[in-house]
Amino acid sequence: ARCYNILGILWTEQGRLDDAIAAYRQALVQDPGYATAHYNLGNVYLAKEEIGAAADCFRRAVDSDPEHARALAALGQVLKTLERAEDAVPFLERAIILLPEDADLHCDLGNALQTLGQLPGANAAYKRSLQLNPKLSRAWYSAGCAENSRKEYAAAIACFRSALEIDPEAGN
Repeated sequence: ARCYNILGILWTEQGRLDDAIAAYRQALVQDPGYATAHYNLGNVYLAKEEIGAAADCFRRAVDSDPEHARALAALGQVLKTLERAEDAVPFLERAIILLPEDADLHCDLGNALQTLGQLPGANAAYKRSLQLNPKLSRAWYSAGCAENSRKEYAAAIACFRSALEIDPEAGN
């Protein structure tokens, strides 16, 4: 199973996504509980923009290894993409426990909480994200959206300016 998983990684790196899928599936025939192969297969489905299939793979990875931090994060991110923010939050929170220094994860959690209208939690997540990586323009942008929702316009403007200073293309 490990060899097929490695072969899948190599095919993925070469952009041969269908071959990678076949290799990961073969790894899973050999070892159906191989969390990393489920996770890697999910990433290939993401690359092919097959979000539902990706979510299924990430869920199988988490079912096989509840401490697989990247699979937890990926499942949370995909559920948010599928407009299932309420389902996404617990996975993102679990991933953050395992990867507390990941600024992107804190931003993703903030986005899910903001979608749910939980602005204090969203603001706290964005604040932590920006403490970890003050150059994360998407966190500044999201924080600006949260501030705007709270009618804190001066704070929103400051956040949007920070986002644009870091990434002038962010406004396009």
